[in-house]
Amino acid sequence: MKKLKVPAIIFLFALIIFLIFFFRFVYNYDIIVTHLLYIPVILIAFLWQYRVIYAILVIGIALLISDKTSGYDSLIINDIIRILLLMFAGIFVAVMRRYILLFSSYKKYKDILFAVQEPMVIINSSFSIFLSNKNFTATFGIGRKENISVIFGDILHDDGLGDALSICFNGAESLYHGRFTTTGGESRLFEVKCYPIGDNEWKRHAILNLRDITEESEAALKQKRILDRQSIVIDILELLNKKDAGLSVIHEILGLVAENTGIGAIGLKLESDDDYKLYSSAGITVLTDYLRARCAEHESGPEGCFCIRSFSLEQFVNHTDAESAFPDFFWTNDFDEFAQTCKGRACRCMPAAGIKSCAVIPVSSGEEITGFFILADRRKFFFNNELLEFYEGIVQSISIALGRVSYQDHLKQIIDEKELLIREVHHRVKNNMQVITSLISLQASRQTDEEVKSILNECQNRVRTMALVHEKLYSSNNYTSINFGSYINTLVPLLMNSYRISKDLVTVKITAEDIQLDINTAIPLAQLVNEILSNVFKHAFPSDRTGSVEVALTRNTALGINILNINDTGIGLGDDVSFPAGGNLGFQLIQALIRQIRGRVAFKSAGGVSIQVEF
Repeated sequence: MKKLKVPAIIFLFALIIFLIFFFRFVYNYDIIVTHLLYIPVILIAFLWQYRVIYAILVIGIALLISDKTSGYDSLIINDIIRILLLMFAGIFVAVMRRYILLFSSYKKYKDILFAVQEPMVIINSSFSIFLSNKNFTATFGIGRKENISVIFGDILHDDGLGDALSICFNGAESLYHGRFTTTGGESRLFEVKCYPIGDNEWKRHAILNLRDITEESEAALKQKRILDRQSIVIDILELLNKKDAGLSVIHEILGLVAENTGIGAIGLKLESDDDYKLYSSAGITVLTDYLRARCAEHESGPEGCFCIRSFSLEQFVNHTDAESAFPDFFWTNDFDEFAQTCKGRACRCMPAAGIKSCAVIPVSSGEEITGFFILADRRKFFFNNELLEFYEGIVQSISIALGRVSYQDHLKQIIDEKELLIREVHHRVKNNMQVITSLISLQASRQTDEEVKSILNECQNRVRTMALVHEKLYSSNNYTSINFGSYINTLVPLLMNSYRISKDLVTVKITAEDIQLDINTAIPLAQLVNEILSNVFKHAFPSDRTGSVEVALTRNTALGINILNINDTGIGLGDDVSFPAGGNLGFQLIQALIRQIRGRVAFKSAGGVSIQVEF
């Protein structure tokens, strides 16, 4: 339709000029042209609206020119009257068309507005209300022909709403969020969507759809607070789960809580020597200093004075019924009012510090109160049930942390006592064995029979071997296992000295890895090494024979086994000696000890003796 509008107007102009000159110069009959001109003029007014005036002026000029050129000067007055009548008809048609369009649009938009449940209004560029629905009038108390500045006020100029409307009047949609006062005097948060009217008649109007998002926003803020507080709890748990978490972590936790909840001051008092000592605090320095101090005697007045910074168990019992749905702890949002009705006498230091809202939550271990979580702020009505529940959850976390610290201290004390006991046991066993070896040594020194002396010396070595295990355990920090590589390096020189083996004649090479063995394996393995080396030092190198001995302890990680190798280059075994049944007591002990450690043995006697034990 818009594409045909311009050609139609041009055609009508051409038709008018044709009619004027045809009936004036060709047909020479003026009455017909007078009536026929109204038709194209009315059509132009319908298509071109008020711009029909330009068309009528052109028609007037054409009529006057035709009067001059045709020689009918007497028709000039008639044509002027004709032009005025055409002007009236054209303007009347344009006005009526605009009125009909406005009425049609009014009805269309009225139907839309009244079908919408949310407040909706149509305004013009001067912010006057053209049309509004019942919900808008009921919500804001203003209706048609009034100005929206009554409810929006300075927001139109000082806030983003003016910019949003400007964008809308320029033909684009816009969005704004702001608070407006409703008829009930309540400030509510609205989302304002601005839509421009699309046709030419309405280009300077805007439709505003106002949606109340107060509850939605509060729900979103509440959800954000919940997520933020969950994040705080996670951070607190991470602090509590540190390996070195102790009382020093409490200050970090209090600082974290004070920073994220905006409380003026927060502190933790714990039981200490039949009193409650403030261990940590956080928040505004002036208020935390107040928490750290104690009520002076002249401030506190008579016994029973109420002061949160010097809170005692008796005060807690006497004041837990203060304005709370939480009977387990004390809190108030208006301390001035509470001070007038509290059971005890309120300390002057409370109003001096400017405290209006305060709370005391007990820290408990089981059914016993072990401390107090103190909260103070200079604002009235700081606390609400949701915030107090959050603080109570923090206190529970701190209670768990303090309980764990106490448990760890107690456990460490038990462990220290047990370690001391085990160390003492090993020390006494070692001393007793040393006494036994000393007794055997005294007995051996009184013997004249060399065979008896040899037997006693072997017994002494066996006892000394076990005593050395307990000595290694006593001197180490680990009381359940020993480094057997280090043990072999200590045992071998003792045996060489016991059998008077000269290092110049017999070379002993020790290759022992650092292998930790528990006491159940270490003692029989020590006896096994003792028996094998005792046989080597007694029999392998007679009459000052030279040679070498290799002692190796290694671990095969892939197979998960330990390997003990003892090789010598001595005279080997005689023809009448075999391992284990054909030997002496030493061979039988070696076999029994190998079974005890669940090992396997490989025995060779060629160019000396080689024993390999896997266990």
